[in-house]
Amino acid sequence: MVNRRGVSIIENMVAMVLFTAAFIFTVYSLANLVTPLLEREEAADMQLIAYNSIERIISDPEVGLAREDHVLSFDKLSIFLINEEEKYEEAKDYLGLEEYSFKIIVASTFSRVSTYGIQKGNTNSPYVIDPSLPGAPPCDPDELVCKKVENYADLDDDGIIEYKYNIEDFVIGDKKYTILLADSTNDGNVNYDRLYIDYDQDDMFIDEKYRNFGNLKEGESFAVEGFKYTIISIYSDEVELLEQGSVDMELGEELPYTIEQEGRIYLLNKPVVVISRLVLVVSEGSSEIKRLVFMIW
Repeated sequence: MVNRRGVSIIENMVAMVLFTAAFIFTVYSLANLVTPLLEREEAADMQLIAYNSIERIISDPEVGLAREDHVLSFDKLSIFLINEEEKYEEAKDYLGLEEYSFKIIVASTFSRVSTYGIQKGNTNSPYVIDPSLPGAPPCDPDELVCKKVENYADLDDDGIIEYKYNIEDFVIGDKKYTILLADSTNDGNVNYDRLYIDYDQDDMFIDEKYRNFGNLKEGESFAVEGFKYTIISIYSDEVELLEQGSVDMELGEELPYTIEQEGRIYLLNKPVVVISRLVLVVSEGSSEIKRLVFMIW
């Protein structure tokens, strides 16, 4: 004789397990769908806040650094640095950045590397592209040709992904390096936002990913030949890099870096927005054009 009560209990347990599994799957799927949207919304908000902040810093004397529009006072910069803790909190309050941290860098020079070269996403010369790079299509190891990826922003007419690299020499120390730009978003819009550097100088970008010299974004830094570079901006046709030796002054908080590879790579462990402007810094009758870099996180 079948014990209906026992069967009913088992059926209820199975139903509960299936319901729980379905519920967890639904929540997980929604989280994966909503999280990127929230991250993009937060990034857009931070971009707007950073833009408004840097414009006030370089034009509004009340912030404590500007003498007039796009003209900074070296004396005010020095006073800010001497009384950094107090001035930092005052600037945060005036700019409405209570929920954020920020850093200001004033530098004499910066490097602008043009990236007009176009590299197809395959494993032919001049550069071997790692198929695991952001958004890279899968490659047939026999034919060494990447297969077409649907709806990818940077496909050419043949359906092959395109990366950008520098044609002109980019020299660090006494060596020439190649920089490669990639699009990590794969969202239908052209957006080069990741940088790879050919650290091994072997015209290949396969190993850079695993040595952490790839997938770098704005605000992150790398050290090569004893020189430390911070990525100020990444565009489709150029990259702006700030070499630490050209920095005249740093104000504000330390960036939230995770230092890896024995101090050769500085990865950000939280979202950071970077904006820069050219400004005139006036001191005792003399004036110099400087690069002001503003970062918030």
